Amino acid sequence: MTLNPWHAGTPVIWDVTEMAATRKMAKHSDLSSHFVFQLIAVETQGPLNESARDLLSEVGRKISERSGDEREIQFLFQRISVVVQRFNGVLLHDSFYVEDQPD
Repeated sequence: MTLNPWHAGTPVIWDVTEMAATRKMAKHSDLSSHFVFQLIAVETQGPLNESARDLLSEVGRKISERSGDEREIQFLFQRISVVVQRFNGVLLHDSFYVEDQPD
């Protein structure tokens, strides 16, 4: 949850998930009167759901306004891409079965 109000004086709650965006939205629908619930769905191949792209673009614009660097939006999406790649690397590494070596 954000510390500062995000929209109309309400904080936003972020939920970063790979799949099941629709189920998550239904699960958290009762929060809508108190919070702006923003689901961020990132598939393992990297695509973001549309509302996540919109939110992150807005966050990037706000960062750009503060920093004065117009490239902040691209930097934000690049960072997310790197995180997804690193996570995929961990999943790939952990998927290998290594048989115990005899002494």
